[in-house]
Amino acid sequence: MQTMSILETLSKTFPEPQAKSIVRALEEFEAEKQHITREQLDTALKLQTAELNASMKRMEASLISSMNKTETGLTMAITKVEADSAARIKDTEAALNGSIKKLEVDMKEMEIRLIKWVIGLMIAQTSITIAVLKMMGN
Repeated sequence: MQTMSILETLSKTFPEPQAKSIVRALEEFEAEKQHITREQLDTALKLQTAELNASMKRMEASLISSMNKTETGLTMAITKVEADSAARIKDTEAALNGSIKKLEVDMKEMEIRLIKWVIGLMIAQTSITIAVLKMMGN
């Protein structure tokens, strides 16, 4: 505040003691105004701090809720993948067991054919041997 400038202006209109009284009253008003402003700033700061804390708590709650939903979704997805994998493993095992059984049957059939073929060769060889012996004996 420009005290001297105000005092000079008021001294032109009022007697000096009255002008000084008005200046003092203005100074006190200005000081009180600044005091009120500090209190208002403190109050405003407290309100903003409270609002910020409340906002942070809401954000934290929202984040926790979102994380819980994500966790639930992931758990469900993992459970589904595990179930699908278990079903595929069972299907694969069933297919392999069927293939193994078919292979075992095929191998037994081949073994039987091989035995028949060897017996057929033995019969043919015996027949040839008998025929050769008859030809020599004559």
